[in-house]
Amino acid sequence: MKEYKVKQYLYHKMTEHDDLIQTMNVIETSIDDKELLLDIVQYFISDSETLKFPAKSFSVAIIYAKLLEKYFSEPFYESLSDPDLFIGTDKFFYPYNISANVKHIYDQALKQLLDLDLMDFENSNIDNVKKTIEYFRKEFGLTLKG
Repeated sequence: MKEYKVKQYLYHKMTEHDDLIQTMNVIETSIDDKELLLDIVQYFISDSETLKFPAKSFSVAIIYAKLLEKYFSEPFYESLSDPDLFIGTDKFFYPYNISANVKHIYDQALKQLLDLDLMDFENSNIDNVKKTIEYFRKEFGLTLKG
């Protein structure tokens, strides 16, 4: 097992979580791809107290894959395709390679994030993005910034 996965598993075994879906203000949506794509990108543009799933899961997966690439040299699309990216804690997560439609949604979201220059997640001013980064750092035993 890769070292970062060991850290992730240990963190989840030893930590009581405060971000369980059951305790959050969540909307589960069954929307068309266009709306889903809009909600994914919106996660990086402005904060919302109500999180929309599965859009949040797509957004967080993108952040995790990018940070795994940066800190652990894991290929971005390999991480995004890992069905165990969140070690089973996110029932709304769809791996990149699960279907052509899911792959298309990720590809379109990534294109928009690049076009909008929003891929530098660690310098984001959006609280939800900052919380995701903070959680990632804790989960993988990385020193917190600043």
